[in-house]
Amino acid sequence: MKDFTVVFSVGFVLILVVIGAMHLLRKRIPAPITEQQQNTLLGPFSFLATLYAFLLGFIVVTLWHNFNDVSRVANAEAETVVVIYRLSEGLPGGDAVQKILTEYTRSVKEDEWPQMATGETSKTTEAIYEGLWREVRNLAPKSTEEQALFSELVHQISELSRYRRERILHIMGGMPDVMWWALLAGGLLLLIGLYFLSIGNRRVQIMFDGIVIGMMLLMLYLAVELNRPFQGSVRVSPKAFEVVESKLHNSEHRP
Repeated sequence: MKDFTVVFSVGFVLILVVIGAMHLLRKRIPAPITEQQQNTLLGPFSFLATLYAFLLGFIVVTLWHNFNDVSRVANAEAETVVVIYRLSEGLPGGDAVQKILTEYTRSVKEDEWPQMATGETSKTTEAIYEGLWREVRNLAPKSTEEQALFSELVHQISELSRYRRERILHIMGGMPDVMWWALLAGGLLLLIGLYFLSIGNRRVQIMFDGIVIGMMLLMLYLAVELNRPFQGSVRVSPKAFEVVESKLHNSEHRP
């Protein structure tokens, strides 16, 4: 809650600064166009504003879907750990696999998640993950039932690898730099067009400028926050791994 308070406070101040700069610019350098010319420019400006709003809205919705996908992948990874843990209970030597799964879950939550907030992964977690494969290779199923469990366990570890890889690939965000340049250029053009629109009433002008600038900055803020799902005020939490860690802990202490 504190993060959002700071963000909205900074955003409000930024809106006031941009409105003040726009008002000062109009006062010192009045737009050299007549009222009739201004009415003529209203059509192209409306088209520009609509096009920019569509682009910005499309990007935010796409990033929101991507954010939800990352959250789903993290949840699936955590649940796969539980499945592997259950499968290993029916295999000789499965205790070692269970132990390293517990270590992996704890390391993802405590080591890797904070690292992902800085755009990095945890070498400790990676080492534990590699150790999981070594422990699985050391398993020696004998009966037909054990071989079937082992085959499914290997499949689930492959799924775990896929989910982990997808999670890591999303650390640095998914929107290309060219899209950010398009958003910035479009925002600048929108502000230039806004400069030429003079309503004539100071209060109404400030209100109109504030609505346009505020909405633009709000959508840009959402795009920035959603682009990197493990950083910022809006981020994917390790809640799924916390729940799984609790499940594994209870399993270890079952009578």
